Amino acid sequence: MRNWPAWLPNLNSWINAILLAAIVAIATALGSQLLSVFWFILQFILSIINILPNFIRTIIISIIGYIFLFASYISPILVLSPIVIVAFANHYINLALDRYFPDIRLSEMPKAEGFFPGIISWWEGFYGLLVIILAFLGSDIILAVVPFLPFNNEIQEFESANSGRLLIWFYLIVLLFFQPIYVPIARLFIWLVIAAYLYHLESRFRQYFMSLNSGSGNGD
Repeated sequence: MRNWPAWLPNLNSWINAILLAAIVAIATALGSQLLSVFWFILQFILSIINILPNFIRTIIISIIGYIFLFASYISPILVLSPIVIVAFANHYINLALDRYFPDIRLSEMPKAEGFFPGIISWWEGFYGLLVIILAFLGSDIILAVVPFLPFNNEIQEFESANSGRLLIWFYLIVLLFFQPIYVPIARLFIWLVIAAYLYHLESRFRQYFMSLNSGSGNGD
């Protein structure tokens, strides 16, 4: 790992990106299941309302309306829920690493203790939400721009462009990778790369500020 290129995300950055992708996938699956259950319950309630007297129907519809109004007020909190999820996930993952794999933890990072996330885990939760937003935005932009780039033409044009064998292989891979059937895989791959680089950037800034602090401490 000492010879790892500085411009390439390190192993911890890739692990963080993969774990974040897993958290997003699990949260999305659970959220879709909860929405399906909620929709089924709502349809069941509405079907029962039709056979009730008018005054009872009015009361139940009013209650449902207040529930939706309350949900609209707490929706911004739900948007920030990834911060809490990532913070707790980061905390308990670090607890497991400290207990079972202490050698792979970064030495400058404090050990996780207790059952409630510390300041580092909450920062990871906030930064995880930022990574989720930027990675989705970046992958959508790339997927929207790629079909309009010049290398989305006929393969014969690539061979006659004197662009080099390596570049031709790159064109062929892009042509295959961005076919409609492979778009979800391409989106996931791009998302992981962007997320890994964002974590790598955060790691480099952290190491830079830690080196400044250690340097100023040595000078006192």
